[in-house]
Amino acid sequence: MALRFKHLQFNAQCGVISLPCSKAGQRSGSQEAIAVRDALTLQLLDTLVSVQKPAPGDPVWPKTSQLFRQEFRRMCVFFGFISQQFKPYSLCRGGATFLLQAGMPLESILLRGRWKSLPSGDSTLRTDWRNSRRCALLRRCNCELLAGRRKLLPRPFGHNF
Repeated sequence: MALRFKHLQFNAQCGVISLPCSKAGQRSGSQEAIAVRDALTLQLLDTLVSVQKPAPGDPVWPKTSQLFRQEFRRMCVFFGFISQQFKPYSLCRGGATFLLQAGMPLESILLRGRWKSLPSGDSTLRTDWRNSRRCALLRRCNCELLAGRRKLLPRPFGHNF
């Protein structure tokens, strides 16, 4: 959990999150970055920065990895997903499966997912694609997120540290 606010740059339309210590970056000797284009995610980042008013070197998650997993589990209970036995890594798989359902080419998803090997990512996604319960849940979550977005009022924002 080495991500710091200085690694975030965003405005209302897009953002970049630099990943200075990712496993894939360490394997390849490079620094990775994630492009953020989702309006709700950008608005949530803006809210986090506005509420916390952090210094650039402050950690985004100032607690331990174990406390993150506990909070993740608590949120799964709150939203009624506990029977699915989601783990934080499920966010990667779920996001990749959602992109596959949305029509993104498998090769692009595999590169975005930074799997250690393309065959393992391909196998993971194809398994998730066939799992109708998981796909149905992803569709339901996406519909709920889209409905929630309509309730958020747009406001000017943007932060670069």
